[in-house]
Amino acid sequence: MFVDIASTIATILGILTVVFAVAAWVFKNWLKNYLQELKPNGGSSMADSVKRIEARIDFLTKEMIDHLKGHE
Repeated sequence: MFVDIASTIATILGILTVVFAVAAWVFKNWLKNYLQELKPNGGSSMADSVKRIEARIDFLTKEMIDHLKGHE
Protein backbone atom coordinates (compact mmCIF):
# COMPACT_ATOMS: atom_id res chain seq x y z
CA MET A 1 0.00 0.00 0.00
CA PHE A 2 2.79 2.44 0.87
CA VAL A 3 4.58 1.55 -2.36
CA ASP A 4 1.43 2.40 -4.36
CA ILE A 5 1.12 5.81 -2.67
CA ALA A 6 4.84 6.57 -3.15
CA SER A 7 4.63 5.53 -6.80
CA THR A 8 1.56 7.71 -7.35
CA ILE A 9 3.22 10.69 -5.67
CA ALA A 10 6.39 10.19 -7.74
CA THR A 11 4.33 10.02 -10.93
CA ILE A 12 2.40 13.19 -10.05
CA LEU A 13 5.63 15.04 -9.19
CA GLY A 14 7.17 13.88 -12.47
CA ILE A 15 4.19 15.09 -14.46
CA LEU A 16 4.15 18.44 -12.63
CA THR A 17 7.87 18.88 -13.31
CA VAL A 18 7.40 18.27 -17.03
CA VAL A 19 4.37 20.58 -17.18
CA PHE A 20 6.27 23.31 -15.33
CA ALA A 21 9.33 22.94 -17.57
CA VAL A 22 7.21 23.20 -20.74
CA ALA A 23 5.31 26.22 -19.39
CA ALA A 24 8.57 27.94 -18.44
CA TRP A 25 10.03 27.28 -21.91
CA VAL A 26 6.92 28.64 -23.64
CA PHE A 27 6.88 31.74 -21.40
CA LYS A 28 10.62 32.35 -21.95
CA ASN A 29 10.25 32.22 -25.73
CA TRP A 30 7.13 34.39 -25.70
CA LEU A 31 8.87 36.98 -23.50
CA LYS A 32 11.99 36.92 -25.69
CA ASN A 33 9.92 37.64 -28.81
CA TYR A 34 7.85 40.29 -27.02
CA LEU A 35 10.89 42.14 -25.70
CA GLN A 36 12.54 41.99 -29.11
CA GLU A 37 9.69 44.13 -30.48
CA LEU A 38 10.58 46.87 -28.01
CA LYS A 39 14.14 47.22 -29.31
CA PRO A 40 14.84 49.46 -32.31
CA ASN A 41 15.89 47.39 -35.32
CA GLY A 42 16.00 49.84 -38.18
CA GLY A 43 12.34 50.40 -38.96
CA SER A 44 9.98 47.51 -38.40
CA SER A 45 9.88 47.18 -34.61
CA MET A 46 7.21 48.63 -32.36
CA ALA A 47 9.82 50.93 -30.81
CA ASP A 48 10.66 52.38 -34.23
CA SER A 49 6.98 52.88 -35.02
CA VAL A 50 6.39 54.73 -31.75
CA LYS A 51 9.45 56.89 -32.40
CA ARG A 52 8.10 57.85 -35.85
CA ILE A 53 4.67 58.65 -34.42
CA GLU A 54 6.22 60.84 -31.72
CA ALA A 55 8.28 62.70 -34.32
CA ARG A 56 5.16 63.36 -36.42
CA ILE A 57 3.18 64.57 -33.41
CA ASP A 58 6.04 66.90 -32.42
CA PHE A 59 6.20 68.26 -35.97
CA LEU A 60 2.42 68.75 -36.19
CA THR A 61 2.32 70.42 -32.77
CA LYS A 62 5.05 72.86 -33.81
CA GLU A 63 3.27 73.59 -37.10
CA MET A 64 -0.03 74.19 -35.30
CA ILE A 65 1.61 76.57 -32.80
CA ASP A 66 3.33 78.47 -35.61
CA HIS A 67 0.05 78.64 -37.53
CA LEU A 68 -1.88 79.93 -34.52
CA LYS A 69 0.79 82.55 -33.78
CA GLY A 70 0.37 83.86 -37.32
CA HIS A 71 -3.37 84.55 -36.67
CA GLU A 72 -2.88 86.64 -33.55
